[in-house]
Amino acid sequence: MKLNDLIADRLATWLSTMACFWIIVTMCLIPLFWDQPRDAMAWLLWSESILFQGAALPVLAFVARKEGNRQTTLLQVTHDIAVQERKMMMEELALIKKICGAEGITVNGEKENGCPPMPKKN
Repeated sequence: MKLNDLIADRLATWLSTMACFWIIVTMCLIPLFWDQPRDAMAWLLWSESILFQGAALPVLAFVARKEGNRQTTLLQVTHDIAVQERKMMMEELALIKKICGAEGITVNGEKENGCPPMPKKN
């Protein structure tokens, strides 16, 4: 793996934690002890530009990571079911081939044992 990919993966993982969320929220709130916005408009601008934008990144990344994990689980379950279904179908096909062997085909295309002919391989 390239160094950039490694750094990006680690950073993305860390930024999508709730610990990162609380660190950023704390970093946004601490300066308010020394300098508070003076009026309602200043508070609105501070909350929108500082707090909301700072806290949104880790929350969105956290939710996206949880959804990605859920999708991965769903895809794995779907894959496992499809593999199991294919295995059962192959077993049933082998049983049909055993019961309806290739010998004994009559003129009308039906086998003597009543089984339809097997499809020809291309």
